Amino acid sequence: MIIEDQGIVISVRDFEERYVIVQCFLKNNGLMSGLMRISKSSKTDCLPGNIVNVTWNARLREQLGHYKFDLIRNTLAATAFDRTAVTFIRAAIAMSLLVLHEKEKQIELFNELELFLLTTSQPHSEFFYSKYLSFKLCILKAGGFGLELNKCVRSGKTVELVYISPKSGAVVSKEVGEPYHNKMIKLPQSMLNFQKGISEQELYECLQITGYFIEKNILSTTGKKMPFERELMLEVLRANYEN
Repeated sequence: MIIEDQGIVISVRDFEERYVIVQCFLKNNGLMSGLMRISKSSKTDCLPGNIVNVTWNARLREQLGHYKFDLIRNTLAATAFDRTAVTFIRAAIAMSLLVLHEKEKQIELFNELELFLLTTSQPHSEFFYSKYLSFKLCILKAGGFGLELNKCVRSGKTVELVYISPKSGAVVSKEVGEPYHNKMIKLPQSMLNFQKGISEQELYECLQITGYFIEKNILSTTGKKMPFERELMLEVLRANYEN
C-alpha cells in the first residue's frame, strides 16, 4: 500500500542503528508513523515542524510502514532559530497532539497549523501572533468545543460582546451578561478581530481564555495534561511584552 500526501513532521525518535521512527501529521490521512533510514539529508528533512511531501509505503495500512520525504520547508531554519519562533513551533506541535488521533483526518487543523508554520520566519509580528491564536481556536474546534465569537448567544446581537460563559463558552453581550457579570469571564476585545493582527500582550490575554477551555473540555475528558511547551511559550511571550 502506498500513500502520497503532504505532511508536517511531529516527532522523531531513534530506532536501531540506521533508522528513526517519524510521526507525521498528514493532510488527508491524519497522524501516521513510519520508519526512515538515516542519511545526511533525512536528518534535516525529518525535523519537527518541517513541511514535507510524503510517500508512505507498507503492505497493509495497519503496519508501521516506511517514509520518504521531499522537503517543502525547513521551518526551524527559516526562523534563523529565533527563540520566540522556536518556542511557539514546539508549543504548536505539542498542543496539536492533544486532539490528533492515529489515521484520523483533520484537514482544517492541518491547514491552520501549516499557515502558522509559514509565518514563523516573521516572529514578533502581529500577523504571526494572530495565526497562532487562529490555530489555538482550531484546537478547541477539533476537540469538539469550538467557540462561537461572532454574536451573543441569547440576543443574537453582534455588538458590545464583552463576556464569555465559563460553562458553555458562548459569547454574551454587555446587556445580557451584566446581571451575571461576577460569574462571567471578561472577553478580550482583541479576540473578536484578531485576524487583522494582535499584539503580544493581547495574545497572552486571549491564550488564557483558550487555555481555560482546553483544560475544561479536552484535558478533563482525555486525562492528558497541558504540555510543558505551552507553559514555556507563555513565559517567553510575557517576557517579550514586559521587556
